[in-house]
Formats: sequence, structure tokens, C-alpha cells
Amino acid sequence: MFAPAVRPQSLDRTLQRGTSEATAEDEMQKTELKAGDLVGYRVYAVDGEAGRLRDLVLEPPTWRVRYLAVGADAWAPGHEVLVAPRSLAAVDEARHEVVTELSIEQVRNSPALDAGMPVVRDFEENWYRHYGWKEYWAAEIDAEAATEPPVPPAPPAEEPLPAEANADEPGLLRLADLRDWPAVTTDRVPLQVVDLLLDDSDWSIDYFEVDGPFDCGRCLIDGAYVIGADPAAERVYLAIDADALRQAPRRPHPAAGEGAVPTLESG
Repeated sequence: MFAPAVRPQSLDRTLQRGTSEATAEDEMQKTELKAGDLVGYRVYAVDGEAGRLRDLVLEPPTWRVRYLAVGADAWAPGHEVLVAPRSLAAVDEARHEVVTELSIEQVRNSPALDAGMPVVRDFEENWYRHYGWKEYWAAEIDAEAATEPPVPPAPPAEEPLPAEANADEPGLLRLADLRDWPAVTTDRVPLQVVDLLLDDSDWSIDYFEVDGPFDCGRCLIDGAYVIGADPAAERVYLAIDADALRQAPRRPHPAAGEGAVPTLESG
């Protein structure tokens, strides 16, 4: 039995994903969502509860959330279905809810995959055929639909990147996996990825929250500095050294907790 969908009355913003209708007021109301906190949220279709958010599926090197993995235990135990950010109507942090513009039937009929399994390109192609949408990797090279991702800053010449960071680009990554990986600086200092801060207007990653061997504790690193990911080695690579983090200015970021935290932002 699915509970009736309730559009949150306390929601003070509607999240328009990748549309041209976004206004200056929407931009001013943009906030950051802490990715780890979203796991476990109830996911609502227009006609009832569809399941629980189990994971986020990310695309390096653009570092965008491409899918929300929703548990399908109510009709396919041990499986998940994917929901694209473009299908979302709102996120209510107070109620711990994600509201979609899909029906329960659409969610249930979506291609399912084993829970926790990698999302490979063959599955994505089948998923996009199912919905009849243009693939995001095709739209990014369409002259009319393309939005060029920002070019990450180059690391200092005297501190070359590890050879592993120059390997072929990895496929999609899961938040659950990424949060267990180290983030390695150019001087080979391993930091622990703790969480991600998401831009709620387009589901891109604004900051990586990391913990390291510093007196300052946790730090925020602009996603532009994360320039490589190696699933085989289970690590990501940074275009900064450890001293840059030690000297990072402290700035307030409510999504990362109370008070000011060391924050390294790109120019």
C-alpha cells in the first residue's frame, strides 16, 4: 500500500533542473545539499510513495549527479531503479522527501538493476530508450544543447599528477563507494572523502568534504580541483598540495555544519 503523495507545504523553493525557466530569484535561493544526508529520503511519485533513496550515481570528470538510485523492494526485492534529476519537482529537507514528476507506474516500469551494482553504458542506453530522452552524453556535444563544463585548474608544473590520474576516464561512480575512497594530493597526502555538497539547481558537485591529518579537521575543496578518479585503485586525485589546504581560509558553509571551515575555492 502506497501512502498518498503529499506536496510539502513547507517547501520554499521548487527545483527546476536544467531548464531555461530559472529566474534570478531562483538563483538567489540556491542552496547546497549534503549528499550523504539525502540517502534514506522518501521518494514520492505524483500518486504515492515510490521508495527510498539508496544512493546517488555520479559522473566524473564533470562531477554531476546523473541518477538517484531508488530502492525497488516493494515490487522487485534486491533491485533499484534510476530517477534522473530532470524528473524531480522538489526536495524537502525538513520532511526528508524527494518529490518527482513521475507516476508510480513510470517508476515501477523503469529498467531495474541489482542493488549497488555499477551503472554501465549499456544499461544507460537502454534506460534512455525506455524514456525516449536524448542521452546526456549526446546532448553535451550538441551545439544547441551543450553546456561546457568548467575547465579544472592545472596543477603546479613542479608537482606533476600521478600517472594513474591520466588513465582513461572512469564510468559512473556511486556515492556509497566514493565516500570510502581517499583523495590524494599532488604531494601524495591521502585525505578521506567524507561527503559531497551539491548545487541544488543542477545537481553538480560544488565541494568535496574531506578529512585529513590537519589540525583544522575537515575541509571543503572546490570540485574543480578534483581532476581524476581511478576505480581500480579506489581513489580520486586532487590538483592541489597539502599546504594549500593547511592555509585555506575558513568560511561559513551551513551545509557542512555549524561554524566556519577551511575552504579551498577555485579562482
